[in-house]
Amino acid sequence: MQTDHNRTFSAYNRFATYFPAGSTQAVRPGCYGRKVLGNLPLLLPPSARLQTQNNPKAARLHSAAAYLFSIGMSAPKLIIVVCTANVCRSPMAEALLRHALRAEPEPLRSCKVISAGVAARPGEKMSENSRTALSKVGLRIDEHLSRLLDSQLADQADLILCMTESHRAVIQLALNPAPDKIYLWRDFMPGNTDREIGDPFGGSIREYEACRDEMVDALPSLLAHLRSL
Repeated sequence: MQTDHNRTFSAYNRFATYFPAGSTQAVRPGCYGRKVLGNLPLLLPPSARLQTQNNPKAARLHSAAAYLFSIGMSAPKLIIVVCTANVCRSPMAEALLRHALRAEPEPLRSCKVISAGVAARPGEKMSENSRTALSKVGLRIDEHLSRLLDSQLADQADLILCMTESHRAVIQLALNPAPDKIYLWRDFMPGNTDREIGDPFGGSIREYEACRDEMVDALPSLLAHLRSL
């Protein structure tokens, strides 16, 4: 049986293996899931970097290519992660996605991520268990206060990510006009897997950690979708 210390260490390593923020290690062909390391396709290999350092013309060409690649992408500028009350699941998902996007090239790196709830009471603090589950993988959200997802906020979003089908249904029924880019957080995972992330509210810290890990499992496929936009 794992001790609390071992579980914490294992969880941290698991998350760091997925997306080490600021990593400069290129993705190896065929890598996926737990073996993904780094997400910076615009970075040159060491030999090429050395060539550009010694060749100003090559350096300028590479910079121009990187710029043209970045402006050609239509990456989302605002992503809203949604759960019920915006105190348990969506704040964790917000922190995880923000961290992962910091390791991406522009324009994804500059994408703003916020969270909201379909039945949130504005101004409530984040669940302590959610905060603890994040801290165990080295993440934190300071001064989070819940907010309600209304039409005005939803209209600003380029992408809305929900935890369950019921969240998606509520948004489609309650908001007029209904946003057209609504997905589940785990919608992009391959194979026949559970797409929903259950509510850990009122549960033990282990339930919150399991919820967090379900989000982490879906990050590679979610990022792949964002890169394709």
